Amino acid sequence: MKQIDMMRFLHKQFQGNEDLVVQAYARAEDKGEVKRKSNTYGMSSEEYARRLFYTHVQTEALASPPSQTLPPSRVKGFSL
Repeated sequence: MKQIDMMRFLHKQFQGNEDLVVQAYARAEDKGEVKRKSNTYGMSSEEYARRLFYTHVQTEALASPPSQTLPPSRVKGFSL
């Protein structure tokens, strides 16, 4: 799944709650459900997710619906 689609899905799923979106995105990246092209700066998945969240919130890119729906089973096991 594309990064922006995962962010959009999680943003909608967690009603824009930054911490939940970031944690769920980081978990998805760690599980290989979404991938980066590179990790030049050695950022953790959580730091990368937070930066991605801010970038897309600032550009309002998260307002668009995801182009692909993530099956609920992928998020069902998410817990804090």
